[in-house]
Amino acid sequence: MLDIEGCIVTIDAMGTQTKIARTIRDRGAHYVLCVKDNHRNLHDSIIFANLDPRGPLTPASTHESTSTGHGRIEVRRCRVYDAVDRLHNAAAWNDVASFAVVERIRTVGDHTSTERVCYISSLPADAERIALAVRSHWEVESVPQAHSKEVQHEPTGCVEAAWKMRVGPSESAFRSRLQTTPSCCGQEPSVVSVGVKASGPYPE
Repeated sequence: MLDIEGCIVTIDAMGTQTKIARTIRDRGAHYVLCVKDNHRNLHDSIIFANLDPRGPLTPASTHESTSTGHGRIEVRRCRVYDAVDRLHNAAAWNDVASFAVVERIRTVGDHTSTERVCYISSLPADAERIALAVRSHWEVESVPQAHSKEVQHEPTGCVEAAWKMRVGPSESAFRSRLQTTPSCCGQEPSVVSVGVKASGPYPE
């Protein structure tokens, strides 16, 4: 139902399926798909890629950014690899070209938390581009929260805000709908996202 040609589609782990990846590519878009334990062998092949008998990997591309605000410091690091031959059953994922480890370190006061997430993608190993897609995905929930008050009083062009108010506060209901980001307040989206966040332990 969506015209996704030329877009980057990001999906949480529940949508990381070979048929979905194939459909995205058939419709002229790229994918950045989160990998968790629902694809244990694929997940493990990323986690333990550096332990492969062929030797450790060097990222083909890296990107780091830092943001501050509201008493919070957040550092985001993205390491992207093009050695897709180390992925479990890589041939099943249509046009897979890279995999990534994205780390988000958040410090609020004296407390620091770290979240690491892995992805497979049809994009080339461009860490800045993949990091932007992932960050846009993470922001799916923050936009409707920021605009929910406004939506209660008058219509807004923000797709995420409108859908958030329509389906109610249920997180599962919100995640079940397709979201477009960063289409805030009528801007044309370049990333199409479903769901948000997935974490797992990762070695350095």
